[in-house]
Amino acid sequence: MDNNRMAEHTLWYQNPALNFNESLPLGNGRIGACVYGGIGRERISLNEDTLWSGYPKEIVKENFPEVYQKASQLMNAGRVSEAQTLLEGKFGDYLVQVYLPLGSLQIEMAHGEEAAGYERKLQLDNAVHTVTYRIGDTIYTRESFVSHDAQVLAVHMTCSRPAGISLAAWLESQLKCERRRVGEEEWKDVRVIGGNERSDRNEQTGGSVSGRLSSGVSGEAVGLEGHAPECVAGYGDHYRSPDHQVYSDDPAHRGIGFSAMLSVRAAGGEVRYEGAKAIVTGADEVTIYVAARTAFEKWNRHPSDSGVDYRGLCLADLKRVWERPYPEVLQEHITAHQELYNRCEISLGSSSNSSLATDRRMELLDEGEEDNALYTLLFNYGRYLAIASSREGTQPANLQGIWNEKLLPPWNSNYTLNINTEMNYWPMLACGLRECYEPLIRMAGELAESGSLTAKTYYGLDGWVCHHSSDIWRLTHPGTNRLPGNAQWGFWNMSSGWISVMLWNYYRYTGDKEYLANIYPVMEGAARFYRQLLSEQDGQLVLSPSTSPENNYIQDGEEHAVDCSTAMTQEILFDLFLAVAEAQNILGKREGGERLSKAAASQECAGCMSKSAEFCDYDYAELAARLKKPQIQSDGLLCEWDKEHEVWDPHHRHVSHLYGLFPSDQFDEAQKEAAKKVLEQRGDGGTGWSLAWKINLWARLRDGEHALMLLKNQLNPVPSVGEKANKPDGSGFSGGSYPNLMCAHPPFQIDGNFGAASGIIEMLVQTDRNGEPILLPALPKSWKEGRVTGICLPGGKTISFEWADGKVRKIW
Repeated sequence: MDNNRMAEHTLWYQNPALNFNESLPLGNGRIGACVYGGIGRERISLNEDTLWSGYPKEIVKENFPEVYQKASQLMNAGRVSEAQTLLEGKFGDYLVQVYLPLGSLQIEMAHGEEAAGYERKLQLDNAVHTVTYRIGDTIYTRESFVSHDAQVLAVHMTCSRPAGISLAAWLESQLKCERRRVGEEEWKDVRVIGGNERSDRNEQTGGSVSGRLSSGVSGEAVGLEGHAPECVAGYGDHYRSPDHQVYSDDPAHRGIGFSAMLSVRAAGGEVRYEGAKAIVTGADEVTIYVAARTAFEKWNRHPSDSGVDYRGLCLADLKRVWERPYPEVLQEHITAHQELYNRCEISLGSSSNSSLATDRRMELLDEGEEDNALYTLLFNYGRYLAIASSREGTQPANLQGIWNEKLLPPWNSNYTLNINTEMNYWPMLACGLRECYEPLIRMAGELAESGSLTAKTYYGLDGWVCHHSSDIWRLTHPGTNRLPGNAQWGFWNMSSGWISVMLWNYYRYTGDKEYLANIYPVMEGAARFYRQLLSEQDGQLVLSPSTSPENNYIQDGEEHAVDCSTAMTQEILFDLFLAVAEAQNILGKREGGERLSKAAASQECAGCMSKSAEFCDYDYAELAARLKKPQIQSDGLLCEWDKEHEVWDPHHRHVSHLYGLFPSDQFDEAQKEAAKKVLEQRGDGGTGWSLAWKINLWARLRDGEHALMLLKNQLNPVPSVGEKANKPDGSGFSGGSYPNLMCAHPPFQIDGNFGAASGIIEMLVQTDRNGEPILLPALPKSWKEGRVTGICLPGGKTISFEWADGKVRKIW
């Protein structure tokens, strides 16, 4: 590999990782692994994407519709504090559950820690992690990957000296579990599920075969089995320690069962199993395979009622891969990964620092040296992480993708739906990763099913709704636990609208009418819910009360989170209503924008919260036209709220009212100028994901230099230790990237990685409202030459081009 290609596609370091924020991630969408690259002691942390705390719960049934109506009345009467207090204390329930760490693979080498010539690297273009070092005259190599086809983690070790590998390997977990061992006789009886299980999601389908192993030492395995806890906190409290995690033997309160197992193959030497460890002595080569499965079946199925034989599936995964030659397993993995990874490519020119380690390159960039290839590496890392964390049949990427080693991860490692989950999927369609978008589509359908009960129970309305956050059990109610001040984040109820717009975007890129027909009920169900909440304000339609995610304003000396409407609410409704209207025309539903009959309108508006339902006989396009538009304040800034208020935090990390600029495209020139003033006021700092959003926003404003400044800020080196407020004065967060290039909020959140990849695309390729490409709309001067291949556009088109001296020279 030449130096420049390595600089664009390889993360590498000259020392083992000291902690999680220096480790390097592997994944197949379901199994996540973070490799530390130790010498005498290797550690690989493990996750399985369905291993969450808890189980499905019935939604609490209180007088929520009455509470909502009373809060609406208080808002209309100008009694904002009373309305907000009522919502915070009476309109919400239990928190989301927690994404849990499965455990870790531990490998203890017999040669000790003293080594020379150490190097660890992650090649993004083949998804293989490699560690090499020398002890005396002996060179040791260890490569690791997580296979999508074989559904296992593989760790393969070689040595330049015959019989030079001796080690012990075992699995550990922070969760309560039992160590298990599978003997030779039990191994021989394992039934191997037939067929390719790329995305079986624990379903046992197809035929089976059994028989003796054809080669290698006798098959055995060791591992862990247990059940996940439930996270419990009383009203007004949140999860603060593992004490909030409750294990139960009662099937009604028992969490998801899980199993993780490892088995070893060796060329030469001896393999034996002692207790929960695999011991290898004097081998030429060693391969360790790790499999993991859980009892999770579906979001609304209690794990105690699951029919999934997760232990049998785990053993079957091991046996299936154990019987195959390692080179074949490796090549199959690389081929499958590259089929996705090679679909598009960006090059921004060579780098004089291409031969340096990644963390050193980050330091030099921060010191002012140019390194365009480092931006390319960040873009490629975003694509790599998408492939590794979100695949057909898996769970969507959460706040940390699929990588977490904490019992209580930040923000529960949930699906935060007021920006973060959506940002995870911003670059995927343009990068041609449709398969990686599938988990979001599937989750939307599940949220719609869960959210229909929330709409009925909390609002007394038809359709479906989802609020600020969710989990594997597809929580859709305001998951606030009635914590003080929760309206600022928990009352926001627009995620069902935003996600539905993203479903429409998939159709825009693919033109798949069968898909549109399948997903249309989800989109229309969200729109139907919102239309029942609309009310008139000075001849325009608003959804009141509303919030702007995680922000407040000041009125009469008091802080408020709730207003009569907000810019983001109105902007999402505009996109959603137009998308549903267009989908109706495409699918022949109410063709030509036909109005509802008065009888149909009356039926749809049964229970409508608005004082007047006369507009409810309008179709969705007409409703969109009547929505209140974002206003421009007296100071020239785009107004975030229903009207101009005193600013609570002029540098707030959320810029929710700029949704209409990006990811949407609904602003006129005056609104764009007002949005620019907002960005200038908010500044160029912020958390990692906030920086990423601003890259996209400045790119939409065609300011490449400012977008590049934010991109550089995104690569600001953040120390791997210390995950709390890290401004010099301790006043707040200053985002950037950890040594492993993972987004530092801080702490680690993966959304900034995806947002930065999206921002680089926006700097190079945008489309107008007719879907036509706009090339190099925000090209900074330092990106003098480069190449783009395979970027996807709406309508199923792709585009490739080259530029030099800032001008496009060739398009194909």
